[in-house]
Amino acid sequence: MTSVWKKSAQSLLAVAAVAASVLFAPAAGHAAPSCSPVAPTEAAAAAAAKACGITVEALDHRFATSSLQVQADGTAVLYVSTYAWTQVSSGYPTTSFWTTNRDAMRSGREYGTTRAWRSFVRFDGLAPVAGTQILNATVTLTLNHSASCAATPVDLWKTQDLTTPATTTWANSLGYWQTKVASVSTAANTTCGSAPHAVTFSGGVTNAVQQKAAGGGADITFGLRALDENDQLQWKKFAPTGAFLEIWYQTA
Repeated sequence: MTSVWKKSAQSLLAVAAVAASVLFAPAAGHAAPSCSPVAPTEAAAAAAAKACGITVEALDHRFATSSLQVQADGTAVLYVSTYAWTQVSSGYPTTSFWTTNRDAMRSGREYGTTRAWRSFVRFDGLAPVAGTQILNATVTLTLNHSASCAATPVDLWKTQDLTTPATTTWANSLGYWQTKVASVSTAANTTCGSAPHAVTFSGGVTNAVQQKAAGGGADITFGLRALDENDQLQWKKFAPTGAFLEIWYQTA
């Protein structure tokens, strides 16, 4: 009798297993996502991240210096390090510095002179965030040198799109400056023991990127300038490489 009940139980378990495999199998044409840390597209990355509870990179947005990663909760972070930059100077109002003086992004009154400098950075590759809700955004650059040993301010502005950087000058860019979005007080002067370091601007950067995302823009331009362009102690030089824009946004 025991063997009969044992066989009956085994049969019931076998039937249940078959039923479960039918009920919970992926529908035709909808294979279960692979729990890989990379996926071919943003949509595939979002599906895998949600199903597997991991962070997944979208390979269609992987470039030399940029990437897009989707989190398990549906948020994503876009690192944009593809950019164009130029600078302008009041001392050379009609001169373009698109091909010269490329050793630094300059900001403020050049120490020991009456010349003021401003820099523009256009970040490209914002298409993934078009029409999305921006949760947070920051701009990071490396400060290589400041005239002052003590921290002095530098401002980040949202500017007019830098569509013709090769011909941008002090004179023709005076009307580019739209909204100051952030200000940071910092210093980097090796004679005072202050080494070059990363400087991150936040504040109104998120709102500036949200406005650009709402309009579907593919790029966004920010500008660097001193708070007081008559104060030579606010003179700063930023590294021309390594700048990036980090954007957190809601994918769905």
